[in-house]
Amino acid sequence: MGFLLFLWILFIFIGTCTKDVHAFLDKGEVEFVFTLQPELGGFVLFYPPHQFPVIDIFGHFIMFYILTALLLTVMQNIRVVVLLAISYGLLTEFLQFYFGRDGDIYDFIVDIIGVISYVSIYLVVHKSSKHMIEIKE
Repeated sequence: MGFLLFLWILFIFIGTCTKDVHAFLDKGEVEFVFTLQPELGGFVLFYPPHQFPVIDIFGHFIMFYILTALLLTVMQNIRVVVLLAISYGLLTEFLQFYFGRDGDIYDFIVDIIGVISYVSIYLVVHKSSKHMIEIKE
């Protein structure tokens, strides 16, 4: 499972740093353009949520939902997993500025929602399965 986690982290990293994430996903094209002095102010720009593409929302949610699932299978410490997954989300948003793209506070929020969603479901399922074992005994 650790190798799968590594591949997933690498997939997110390449998707983060490639010039055009849609070309990467649609055609497998990867192009890196590094900027030494990016404009970081775009991270905190707020714009109407209806301008946020649904595919981006879905993509960020799924990426960090799966990342959290893989991290939990490897680490099994919920607090550390949440901290790592959220930190990686923040890192990927800031890395985008250095690779000719715009990091976005909304992307980061959706990353966090993906992390919290998986952990919430995990805790409910884990607690209910533990409760079922206690009932059987």
